[in-house]
Amino acid sequence: MSSDHGLQMERYVGATRASQRLAGLPKSTRFTAVRLISSGLGHEMTAPIPVEDTFIVSLQIERIGRHELWKGGKLSNALPYEQNSINIVHLAEEPRILLPDPFDCLQLHLTGDALKSFAEDNHDRHVTGFDVTPGEINEVIANLGRALLPAFAGSNTASSLYVDQLIFGMLNELTARYANRGSRRSEEADLSPAQLRAAQEMLISEKGAQVGLVDLAREFEIPISSFTAAFRAGTGMTPNQWVRRYRLDLAQELLLTTELALRDIAAKCGFADQAHLSRAFVAGVGMTPSVWRRNR
Repeated sequence: MSSDHGLQMERYVGATRASQRLAGLPKSTRFTAVRLISSGLGHEMTAPIPVEDTFIVSLQIERIGRHELWKGGKLSNALPYEQNSINIVHLAEEPRILLPDPFDCLQLHLTGDALKSFAEDNHDRHVTGFDVTPGEINEVIANLGRALLPAFAGSNTASSLYVDQLIFGMLNELTARYANRGSRRSEEADLSPAQLRAAQEMLISEKGAQVGLVDLAREFEIPISSFTAAFRAGTGMTPNQWVRRYRLDLAQELLLTTELALRDIAAKCGFADQAHLSRAFVAGVGMTPSVWRRNR
């Protein structure tokens, strides 16, 4: 799937607003998360979607009372989709949908190759598809999906690492619970002290903002889910939490030991701007950087 396929879905389903985030590299194993919002299509079916080996996982942000899902010219499902319910379609099934009412959904798009790679790397399992009851409510996926929604805002400063964690968390739940099951090997992975230090150095390097979970897991030849667990075991935090704590600690040090302006401290600590520094500081310390500096 091309990286802009998520936004191409806008014209297929008549969405009036669409925005996307990506996770995973290289492109052949990239996952697309896209939020689609529409006032409805009236009585028209969605335009035909090109047939390809791609799965679309939909999480309903709001309830859809009326809809019809057709596959290969035959009606497949016409039950309402409740808020937080999920559905999975495969574009090889030639799906078309009747969506007369407004809708708001979060979709994950993953190619067959991406699914295969993710399942083999993280679950040691050969997977060719999913088996899920349309309209099933999965609280894990719903909570992760809703946590991801702010990342679609145009001014949002959510890091790639944070987005990766949420998207891979959703994929991990989907694969563990709904994927067609093959052989599976259960094993734990650990990071040695040297590996843990190397991972931390990657996260705070000049290219740290572009480092994702895929990069870290591949560097140490550990499945993504196992890497996150191993990192938490070594630090007590997820990679994203550790980076946030590191940046705040560095900002506090600079506030105490220098006369740098807040905008310069924000730049040195990896924040997008002074406002981003202030929001993170209030969330992590309980007061603004200026107040904290005055009180010291």
